[in-house]
Amino acid sequence: MRRVEKVEDLANLTWGRRVGKQRLQQEKRWSPLLTSAQPMPEGYIHLGELCRVHRGAVTGANSTRITKANDPGLPTTTLFPSVTKARELFESPDGVLSSCAGLRAVIDLPADLSEFDDDDRDQVEQFLRLAERNGARSSYGARHRNPWWSVGLRSPAPILATDMARGPSFVA
Repeated sequence: MRRVEKVEDLANLTWGRRVGKQRLQQEKRWSPLLTSAQPMPEGYIHLGELCRVHRGAVTGANSTRITKANDPGLPTTTLFPSVTKARELFESPDGVLSSCAGLRAVIDLPADLSEFDDDDRDQVEQFLRLAERNGARSSYGARHRNPWWSVGLRSPAPILATDMARGPSFVA
């Protein structure tokens, strides 16, 4: 196995790392087989040994699903203030996010749209039409949800931390 940048690079089959068929069948994901593990720095432990680590919600089509916290085009019950960029944590005084002021909102609709009164339902249906036109329904995240429009946000985490690197996290 080896990573290649271009299809033409596949023509040279003389180098790479040998990986047995059994190992490939055991692994859920093959990408870790293509990278060498980083050695743990002295005195560090994996963050996962201290707490549960969650990368957050997958909205699918962020340009459609993330809006101003007070978007007048949607019912306030559908707008959830959320940390959407690492800088929102880094720019907080003393690294503490003590207020939702300034955060953008994730639009999360309930699975059952009959929960809305007529006015709110009109706003939601208008948003859904726009979202579909913008491709939100066909995004990877939406294709794996039922119904596609309901993100299903969880309760806010008591502690937020980020490295935004999708790599191993270490704590001293």
